[in-house]
Amino acid sequence: MSQNIVGKLKTDGKWLPRLLGQGLWENSPRRRKKHADAERHEKLTAAQTEQDVRGIQTHLMEYRDGNLNSVLDEASTHLRGKEFSHPSQEWLSRFCAGAEHIADADVQSAWARLLAGECESPGSFSKHAISALSNMSRKDVLEFTSLSTCVWNEGRGPMVVYFRDRREARGTNRIVPVTIPLLERAGLISALPTNSDQVARFPNLTSTLGVAPDTCPSMSISYFGESYTLDASTPEPAWSLGYVSLTPTGLELLPLCQSERNKEYFEHCLAVWSAEGWRLRANESRES
Repeated sequence: MSQNIVGKLKTDGKWLPRLLGQGLWENSPRRRKKHADAERHEKLTAAQTEQDVRGIQTHLMEYRDGNLNSVLDEASTHLRGKEFSHPSQEWLSRFCAGAEHIADADVQSAWARLLAGECESPGSFSKHAISALSNMSRKDVLEFTSLSTCVWNEGRGPMVVYFRDRREARGTNRIVPVTIPLLERAGLISALPTNSDQVARFPNLTSTLGVAPDTCPSMSISYFGESYTLDASTPEPAWSLGYVSLTPTGLELLPLCQSERNKEYFEHCLAVWSAEGWRLRANESRES
């Protein structure tokens, strides 16, 4: 029969499919062994895949638990010896969902301060603040911390004073290098268009300050706890404030920054304001 098959294959190329269809090849010992090996390999592969998936799930759970525990441990150090309350269940749920994905130590510290701040004063941080922090990278956190060294308090709340770079080197970026578009994308600040700056015109502010229109105004401001008075040399001075302002979310997250007073930046602001006719004098009392 084998000779007939060989002869048929030589004369009719369609004979082989018909032969396989009759099961002659399928029932051969060699083919049965190949089928058995394939089934065994498929079962082993499926078992290995399931084991790998379970391993990934276990690793992911350990990763998330480790991140969250690091944040909780650091938050507990901030709260040690203080009175505090538990945040709402909804707030904690949102917090944990964000913090468990953070592995960088600097960003974890920001999350720890967020939790500690909410425990000390419930309602301090909204879900928008949690969402913004969830999307912040390490670079975002570090640059926002750098920008926080440019925050003054004028009595109505914190304000950023960040001057645009110009040919006369009046810009702040050489002293406090910050990528403004990066923080804009993070939703922390807003910046005025090119060649635009915030300038307070005092004819519009004299009533707010409670001084007569022909009087040289003065006002109280503070920088990192030090209180000062700005005295104008003319009745209608301009007061340059740069081109950056904090968004509501930026204002919420500002307390998380662990920044310090920048002496070079402080002197830079004095030089800009002095050129506009302002004189800064320190007050005797220090802010708490």
